[in-house]
Amino acid sequence: MNIIIAGMTCSGKSTLANLIASSFSDVTILREDDYMKDLKDIPHLRSYYLLDLPRAYETEEYLKDSITLIKEGRVLYPTYDVRNNKRIEKKEIKVRGDINVFEGLHTIDILERIPGTLKVFMDIPIDICLQRRISRDTKEYGLDEDYIRRYFKEIIESIYWSHIYEQKKKADIVIEKESDIQCLLKKL
Repeated sequence: MNIIIAGMTCSGKSTLANLIASSFSDVTILREDDYMKDLKDIPHLRSYYLLDLPRAYETEEYLKDSITLIKEGRVLYPTYDVRNNKRIEKKEIKVRGDINVFEGLHTIDILERIPGTLKVFMDIPIDICLQRRISRDTKEYGLDEDYIRRYFKEIIESIYWSHIYEQKKKADIVIEKESDIQCLLKKL
């Protein structure tokens, strides 16, 4: 089974992928975030990098590697160093079982043509995503809360509505609350 999880930043995509991995044996996860371009190659507007745009990622490479993983059961995939904003190495992962999870902001758009996929969209309220982003970015990256709020309001929300939200229409399952996650896990 192949599961694609898309949604806004800090909507719970990685958390859901990890929950699936901990609920079932033999799960492989391929994250779109590992395919982010080096910071110098990411588009920017004023002092903001446009990290949530599809152009910030090596989408063709992500698609190719996803297909390789499904067909061949192994793939060399990049690792992204968030602290230094660059790709650092490629590692090999092997399919250990029957469930492959592909997660990221744009994964439904990137992988929608792969047959036999279950497409999940995380439709969590924006204010919850903002609070999660503040919590993560202040703790992990030492960013200022006011900066995070401005960046979120000025950049992330507009990119969400113009590039990410439309994937909801293509989803087989839409997650809006915690109980939806439990229903999904029962269906798997």
